Amino acid sequence: ITAVIAVFYLVWVALAVATPALMLEKQPVLKAIGRSWRLVRGSRWRVFFVNLLAFIITFVIANIVAAPFQLFGGGFESFLDPAAASEPTLLELIIVSLGGVIGSMITLPFSAAITVLLYVDLRIRREGMDIELARAAGVTLPGAPQTAPTAQAAPQPGAQPGAPQPGPPTNG
Repeated sequence: ITAVIAVFYLVWVALAVATPALMLEKQPVLKAIGRSWRLVRGSRWRVFFVNLLAFIITFVIANIVAAPFQLFGGGFESFLDPAAASEPTLLELIIVSLGGVIGSMITLPFSAAITVLLYVDLRIRREGMDIELARAAGVTLPGAPQTAPTAQAAPQPGAQPGAPQPGPPTNG
């Protein structure tokens, strides 16, 4: 059973950011899985504990939200007298299911946000994505390499500095 737990841990952590890689990088499934595997390499324990903490938080919050629905959906009777527990009615099943759906509606966006933040964090640490994001936003960072001037701003060969550059012909 220890080997099964170890394999589960390895697969769970290795695929932790496969979904953001699939959606944000628009890669095929197998390439996204490989990308996740490469991004997580060297950070397995940190990724594991972040995912574990996110799982615990979402589990607790979902159960707190669903608890009143479970109590009013027939759980209250069995809580008071376990021997009196009977088959749940259709209304009780609907109430309990509604509580589960509401709990999931609250916690799933939180879980997805943590997964995306973990993906962005791994990209920042491995690939310097923060510099790319700042450059895309038009922010110049001190000490960051500057981009090469564009072809329009480059001086013409053989032109003197400060002299007006010939432009495209104008009709006029």
